[in-house]
Amino acid sequence: MKKIKIKPVNVNLDDIMREQTGQTPQKDKTYVRSVKKLQDNNEYRRCSFICSPELWEKAQAIAHKERFSVRNVMEHWMQAGIASYEGKNGKIKLKKGRAIDDVM
Repeated sequence: MKKIKIKPVNVNLDDIMREQTGQTPQKDKTYVRSVKKLQDNNEYRRCSFICSPELWEKAQAIAHKERFSVRNVMEHWMQAGIASYEGKNGKIKLKKGRAIDDVM
C-alpha cells in the first residue's frame, strides 16, 4: 500500500467565516461565563491529558451507563488514585505560592 503524505494546513476558521459572510463569529458567552465563574471561585481547574483511545472510550461508556459526566468519573478516579498513593507513601505536601510582598 502506498503511503500518502499529508501537509499541515494553517486555517483560521474565523477568517474563512469573515470572508464568506462578512460577519465576525460570535464567541460562546455561556462557556466564557462558566470558565470565569470557575476561575473566580477556584473550585475547579481545567486540565487536559493524553490517554489511549480505549481508556477514553471506556471512561465515556462508564459515565454514560451510570449517568455521570466524564468529569465526575475522572475526578473520582483521581481522588481514589491519590488516596491510594498517599496510603502507600504518606500525605502529599502541597507547595504554597509566595506573595509578591514577601519577595519585593
